[in-house]
Parts: sequence; C-alpha cells; structure tokens
Amino acid sequence: MTNYAKHETDEQADLVRETLSYDPERGILIRVKTFGNRQDRVSKPAGNVRRNKTGGAYRQVSVGKRSHYSHRVCYLLYYGHWPNGQLDHIDHDGLNNKIDNLRVVTQSENLKNAPMRIDNTSGHVGVTWHKGRKKWQAGIIVNRSYHFLGRFDDIDLAVSVRKQAEIEFGYHKNHGNPR
Repeated sequence: MTNYAKHETDEQADLVRETLSYDPERGILIRVKTFGNRQDRVSKPAGNVRRNKTGGAYRQVSVGKRSHYSHRVCYLLYYGHWPNGQLDHIDHDGLNNKIDNLRVVTQSENLKNAPMRIDNTSGHVGVTWHKGRKKWQAGIIVNRSYHFLGRFDDIDLAVSVRKQAEIEFGYHKNHGNPR
C-alpha cells in the first residue's frame, strides 16, 4: 500500500466527486461545493501550490479533512478510480495536470523520467567531473544499483555514453530535461 492510499478510499472518492470538477484540457480542478461558511470558493480553481526541496512544485487540494495531490484527484475524476501507482508528470511540470501529461507508473519508471536536479554542476544528468583523475565520469542507476560507465577526457563522449545507456535501460526521452 502506498503512503497516499490510506485515505484514498471509495468514501473519500465520493466526497471528492461531489466537491470538485475537473477540466482535463486545462488541467484544473474547480470547487463545486464547500463545507462550512466558505461559499466564496465555489466555482473557483481549487488547491494550493506546495514546493519541495528539489525545486519542484505540486498543487494540493483539501476535501473534507483530507489533503490530496491535485494530480491524483484529476486522475480520479477523469478515470473514475484512484490511480494504482505513482503518477508521472511527463513534462516534469508538477503544476501541469492536463490529463495527457499524466501517466501511471511504478517508482522505477518514475525515476526514469526525472528532471535534472537543481544541484547538477555539469549540465548533464549522470555526468560528473572527477577531480582526482581530472576526467569526466559517467554513470547510471538501474534498479537501485549504480552502473559505472567510464571516465573520459571529453565531456561530449561522456554524455554520449550516458545517453546510450539511458536508451538501453529504457529511460524516458524527457529524462534529465530541466523543469
């Protein structure tokens, strides 16, 4: 069971359906019902932006006393059931909840479509400068295991070897693109 599945019940899904509507082409949730004295929120976009430590941002929405990632709610409202797994934002934009930008993936698949980290110093995923050897080093992680791809005098060769490994190991074509 995933960490979010605890409150992704049929009961919570019913509450979401009566509280929110989804526009799949624009990727936004609209509040159609509120609880308590917050009638000013009806017919307005729902949710708040939350930023994470890696520079990404996701929208979250509260329904009843539960908070949900908006992309999971969008999936529920479009397909009629909670996603069975993680949702990947294909273009790396966690705020783009258009239905054609969301896909259900395993954690391993999700990691194969990760944006470039904000602390990357080479400008290329999986390529680092090895100070001691004064060479560019390439590597890739597959199934939680680091695979050393070699050290190179030329950064372009290191990048090329890394890109070939991404193809070989089934990485998404967007992997490593900036957010």
